[in-house]
Amino acid sequence: MSDLILAASSWPTNAALIADVARLGYLHRDALTLDPTYGEGKWWTDWRPDTLVMHDKYKLDGIDFRSLPHDDCSFDTVAYDPPYVCPGGLKTSTTKDMHDAYGMDSGAPDGRDF
Repeated sequence: MSDLILAASSWPTNAALIADVARLGYLHRDALTLDPTYGEGKWWTDWRPDTLVMHDKYKLDGIDFRSLPHDDCSFDTVAYDPPYVCPGGLKTSTTKDMHDAYGMDSGAPDGRDF
């Protein structure tokens, strides 16, 4: 592995991005870390903290990142990868499905309803 930390447009995978985030000092192996949007879990394949708590509404345990069962300030680190989708063309876009699935159009714009 090179000592070079790549620019945002050059990471070959999200796992490589997380490894570089750790190398920059923003993630620590001994930190109690929460990933509330674990999904397929590709982030943690190159680098992983010793204690990682994972949730995912659809792919893991049914826990929605908008309603976590943890007290405030329970974790040293939260690594949050919110849902995203490329809008694509009008006929191929899955934006509406994603917005519906994650309630992205149903909350107050300033987040006061969470």
